[in-house]
Amino acid sequence: MRQRIRIPKSLKWIWLMILHAVFIAGIVFLFHSKWHLFRPVSELPPGYKPQLVRLALHSLETRDVPVASLLIYRGEIIGRGYNTVVRNRRAGEHAEINAISDALDSLGFRQFQTLDRDSLWLITTFEPCMMCAAALVIYNIQKVYFIKEKPISDNLRQDARLLRHFWKREALQPAALQDSLFYLHPDYPEHLKKPKTP
Repeated sequence: MRQRIRIPKSLKWIWLMILHAVFIAGIVFLFHSKWHLFRPVSELPPGYKPQLVRLALHSLETRDVPVASLLIYRGEIIGRGYNTVVRNRRAGEHAEINAISDALDSLGFRQFQTLDRDSLWLITTFEPCMMCAAALVIYNIQKVYFIKEKPISDNLRQDARLLRHFWKREALQPAALQDSLFYLHPDYPEHLKKPKTP
């Protein structure tokens, strides 16, 4: 007769907690791009619609995807953008990034960085892709409004590509090469240029 292996109750609870954590993490991962569904839907202010349509139509002139974006600060438009990937043969020229670039051109980088982020928002006709979302994060544009959302299958496909990117990337040596380039920048902090000696 076989003797049954008894698993301590404490270990069972630990495994149960781990399974619950994995399950919740999985749900969050699958639906992280759909959190907006839990917020009330706002109406597009009427004054912005004609400008978005006009910008998007410029994209169609060169068979670019007709997407348009406006970057707004305290009610004033400081950046306009539409897709120009085909027109200019530039991989990053999506509407959202072009709107940010337009604002940087008109204000300058330093002034743009000083803008109050609570008063800065972006309106776009189509939910930003992963590349544009990353640009919005990097430039600290926290309020983003889009008119049409992407299918969840598109978001999951992008997430899978991001995971594959992190899985396949590799570091190269010497890391000091990039450090030496950083040191050439006039605004690089002096206290970081030389390693601290004990």
